[in-house]
Amino acid sequence: MWGRRRFVHVRRNPPGLVSHRHTKTHSLTGRITLALLAASFKAVKRNRGAAGIDRVSAEKTRITTYGKGYTFLGFVMSSRSRRMRPKSGQKFQDHIRTLTVRSHNLDAHLIAKLNRLIQGTAHYFTPRWSTSRWVLHRLDSWIRRRWRCLKFKRFSYQDNHRMRLKQFDRLGLLGLESFCPC
Repeated sequence: MWGRRRFVHVRRNPPGLVSHRHTKTHSLTGRITLALLAASFKAVKRNRGAAGIDRVSAEKTRITTYGKGYTFLGFVMSSRSRRMRPKSGQKFQDHIRTLTVRSHNLDAHLIAKLNRLIQGTAHYFTPRWSTSRWVLHRLDSWIRRRWRCLKFKRFSYQDNHRMRLKQFDRLGLLGLESFCPC
């Protein structure tokens, strides 16, 4: 036996309420009425102790429509777009900053670390339904600028002519935008 599994008996949810077990979130599907909304709130309140939720965060919990948009698992979801959340982009840039310090040298080990980080981020933020191509393009250009700063030990727009995109491909640096299916 690999381990003990715990089964928690939870009462049945009203029709239309979908409970996401791993993220501890609930979403309503189909036609939403006030009665369904009230029944869903009661079901969430009733089941939150069994799901391991002691209290509900007021800043993260709100009623919204798909047209107005909401943030969920690092994405900004709305009827117009489904893109990377700005905070997720900042965290990605902070991680890149820690890897690409100007005083460090260019080597294959650093390229491998960057490629792993870029590949993981790209696989998460570029599903088929994502519309974040322009965000990925902006992050790609920012990574290339950091890479040029690492090579020439300074920041200058003239360095863009000294190290072209073709050289990044030769070095084996991956691009976020290349993973985008759209």
